[in-house]
Amino acid sequence: MTFAHGTHPFSTENVPALVNLDILKYLNAPVLYKDEALRVGYAILTPEMQAQVSNQAHQNRACAGFQVIDTTDIKTVAGHFEQLQSMNSKMQSQRFVHSFKTYNYDEQIQQAISQVQENRLKDDVTWMSSYKNRTHTDAQGNQVVTDLENKLKSLLQGTDIPYETEVISHNKTKQKSLRLRLIGKTKPSEIIVLGAHLDSINQSYFGNGKAPGADDNASGSANLLEIVRILSTQPQKERTIEFYWYAGEEGGLLGSSEIAKTYKQQGKNVLSVLQLDMTLFPGEGEMVIGNVKDFTSPRLWDFLEQINNMYLKIKLVDDKCGYGCSDHASWYREGYETLLPFEATTKTMNRKIHTENDVIDNRLSFKHSAVFSQLGLIFAMELSKNDSKVSIP
Repeated sequence: MTFAHGTHPFSTENVPALVNLDILKYLNAPVLYKDEALRVGYAILTPEMQAQVSNQAHQNRACAGFQVIDTTDIKTVAGHFEQLQSMNSKMQSQRFVHSFKTYNYDEQIQQAISQVQENRLKDDVTWMSSYKNRTHTDAQGNQVVTDLENKLKSLLQGTDIPYETEVISHNKTKQKSLRLRLIGKTKPSEIIVLGAHLDSINQSYFGNGKAPGADDNASGSANLLEIVRILSTQPQKERTIEFYWYAGEEGGLLGSSEIAKTYKQQGKNVLSVLQLDMTLFPGEGEMVIGNVKDFTSPRLWDFLEQINNMYLKIKLVDDKCGYGCSDHASWYREGYETLLPFEATTKTMNRKIHTENDVIDNRLSFKHSAVFSQLGLIFAMELSKNDSKVSIP
């Protein structure tokens, strides 16, 4: 795999990683540890193999496809698999629990989601995809972080909600992540997380250094901005709501892995995590979205179905994307409950991602994307209430 000037998106060194096992087997790559049930393998990926795994994940209609970890000690690696097995067992047990909470219609939520504006989403996607690239290994990869923080601060001028922004440095990538905290009124230590990755990638041979990443993932990043805009006009919520624009997702979930691991080590009480990664291409038709059901929480699937019936009334299609397809996997591995709604199914997703042609065109739909901002608003507003709880008792 050859990359154009300054856009090589992967580590130049060998990295230990958890990888979708089907991809490793397809590539005939050495698998040093595996779990057949989870379809996850452990391998040492050379720079060439990182590109091959990412490219194959893209061919299989997924992003990333691997998660870089911080150890080569096989006992520690086994511990990572035990974490995944434990979380998966916990999630599987939810399917047989009939105590899922019933959520009630809320007029304030209905009014909030009616404020989502397609033209604002288009403006934000246009702005973010105007950078030549947002590749995490490129110098310009941090310019967008600085500009995004300034945009957030401008957006939040005049809000009565106490908030904090923070640029987060990482060990495995020079790109930084950006966090916004809307601090909760009565339960500030209880956290609802909404995230999207801000980096872009071009894996085509003739890329000319361009990686506009309009759909992947200026779309999810713009959805978060629209959610913030509307929440900033609302009364302060009871729980803290955190927004992340992650660094280096395309390089192996680099930013989110470090963040989720730190939260676990610090004992942070994260109740639920929503990931928005690609929301613009209506591959199954407008108002038809995928509900990714591997490495996500059945309790949040139930939540999604309930809020859809009350507010959105779109069509949900069950799907899977394999391990490491987006940043939700980082949180899931650390024991947090996750939800990943997607623009279509993985079979019908946007084929122009990871190229210089991932730009705004007539195949994309901001009406379709607006649903994800609405969904994120409901997620944030409902789960930040005093009496809302989705984690397992």
